[in-house]
Amino acid sequence: MKNQREEILTTQPRTLLLNLSEEDVKSLCEKAGSVGLTVAELIENFIGDLVYGNHSNGSDERMYANEWFDRCWFAMFPENTFLKYLIDWGGIYEVLELWEEIKQAKEELADIEKNPEDYEADEFSAIKEEIDYWQDGLNEFFNSYQNETGEKADSSLESGMKKIMKWREENQSFFLFCR
Repeated sequence: MKNQREEILTTQPRTLLLNLSEEDVKSLCEKAGSVGLTVAELIENFIGDLVYGNHSNGSDERMYANEWFDRCWFAMFPENTFLKYLIDWGGIYEVLELWEEIKQAKEELADIEKNPEDYEADEFSAIKEEIDYWQDGLNEFFNSYQNETGEKADSSLESGMKKIMKWREENQSFFLFCR
């Protein structure tokens, strides 16, 4: 129960931009108003059911929200991407962290090359070892993706990471974990 209370404390306003026709907006406002909700409250409730969130309306509601999702065109035949694999298997945040560590270390290497007098003699090789270690971790994730999936949408780690970074960028202002 404590975990749910902690999760509820992270609740805060989020901003989404939706592309809806005037008629869809009117119908949505009427649908929400007919049951005494704002559009935001209606969407919050649906999302809670869809993701089994802390503000769920019950097991049937969760089941129906997920049935809707599973029957939509986007969920029926999704591309078998590295991003999908990592989200399905729970490695997306670890891969993002490895990617960032490598990026920062490469920037530091570039600074060492420009200003070698500002660094200890062994720092360059120590950073290169860290990069190799983190790269091995990334490669393990990607090799697992390639070994465990049939038809693959990403033929290289670079193409997979490009999609992952695009996903992260698109959601950066929305999710705290992407910052």
